[in-house]
Amino acid sequence: MSLTLLMSIGNPLAQGWADNETLSADDIVLTPVFGALPYALPRTPSPPPFTTYRFVSETNSILNSVVLDPSSNRCYEVTTDPEMPDYSILKNAKGKSVALIEWKSQPDVEVRGALQKQAVKDWLKLSPDKS
Repeated sequence: MSLTLLMSIGNPLAQGWADNETLSADDIVLTPVFGALPYALPRTPSPPPFTTYRFVSETNSILNSVVLDPSSNRCYEVTTDPEMPDYSILKNAKGKSVALIEWKSQPDVEVRGALQKQAVKDWLKLSPDKS
């Protein structure tokens, strides 16, 4: 190996200056250790653009149901008291109340500590195709 070839391997700014010598992939060990220069990482697959949740209920009502994630793990429970049918409470997997839905002609939603009570239509927008 000539000095020029060694320089082109060890110096990222000298790439392509070897005197017509060709290198195989076995000749070069690529490392991210050129001081603080950035390096490319292999791309990881992007997550899907959406996640599908399932509502499961023994009574066939979403108002009293369990919400399962794609791995069938319980992540939320929706409960609606028959004495107060205009309100549903959403509890997380640990049983803590995290959201309240008020059912009326234009339902409202409140997410504890994150979202003040507001109309669902203002919080959850429909896509352009209304789906």
